[in-house]
Amino acid sequence: MGLLLLLLLLGPALIIAALLTWAALRVWWHNTSVQRGDRRREAAKHDSRGRPLPPMDEGLCSGCGRVLPSVYHLPHGRRLCPDCYKPQRGE
Repeated sequence: MGLLLLLLLLGPALIIAALLTWAALRVWWHNTSVQRGDRRREAAKHDSRGRPLPPMDEGLCSGCGRVLPSVYHLPHGRRLCPDCYKPQRGE
């Protein structure tokens, strides 16, 4: 009788504790994933030396003449694809 009473009292408490732990782990995992994505996006805005890259959009490369989904828009009006932009940056 005592064991049954103990199970009736502790069972729901253990289930609630397990659910709270599961929810906390999911929140932690989501926050970690968001932070990882933010770091990845921020790193994509800088070159290998840490210098900021110009804005990117689709367009026609002034260097090779190809139409690409990602072309750097330089301040002086030229548009260069990543392949043509690297030699200009000295990489």
